[in-house]
Amino acid sequence: MRFGVYFFYLLVVWALESLGDNDTHTEYDLHKRLFQQYNSNIIPRRMTSSDPLHVRIELYLMTIDEINELRQTMAITAFLEIEWTDSSLIWEPLEYSSVTSINVKVKEYGLRI
Repeated sequence: MRFGVYFFYLLVVWALESLGDNDTHTEYDLHKRLFQQYNSNIIPRRMTSSDPLHVRIELYLMTIDEINELRQTMAITAFLEIEWTDSSLIWEPLEYSSVTSINVKVKEYGLRI
């Protein structure tokens, strides 16, 4: 009987510690892990893949600022969105407080577009 109580106690302690092991990291930790050794000069695809890199580009026209018929030019204000998947910037969301996307400042990590 004493062994059963002791075994039950160990099982409860193990279960509680297992629940505590599910600590998630912060978005700060995610940025640190992703960009610690990131090189923006490498094409963002898997090393073994010869598949083309798919890039989605969208232009959102905000305003037409000027139209010059004589010079056949126009000036606009627009928002350009460029999206691609970089296989070296993939993480498991559950490990980082369910974060599924992050914002990255281009200049902060020496990235170029």
